[in-house]
Amino acid sequence: MLPRVGIHAPSTYTIRWHLLRHQQALCAREAARRLPISRGGNGGSIVFVSSKASQIGSPHEYADYAASKGAVDSLTLGLSKELAQDGVRVNTVRLKYTRQLVIQIELKDLES
Repeated sequence: MLPRVGIHAPSTYTIRWHLLRHQQALCAREAARRLPISRGGNGGSIVFVSSKASQIGSPHEYADYAASKGAVDSLTLGLSKELAQDGVRVNTVRLKYTRQLVIQIELKDLES
């Protein structure tokens, strides 16, 4: 249950969840098909972008955002173990909290 999700329209939550979770997973899937040495690739790196929110949960703000970034962190951990022996490194760059455009728009909507 994500209590603050109720302040947003369902479409806003769905779009955020899709963009933040599915896009990175789909890109990783394609990289995992092409990079492994066992599949004819040269090895390489997959780098995800996460957020400090995944560690602190973003209480009273964006728990849904934090959850989607937590999914990225879990994906990183799983793929790094699956692909390591095939010459593929998987890492995450975890950013501090920033006022991203999508958050700025939502804050503006909440203020009006």
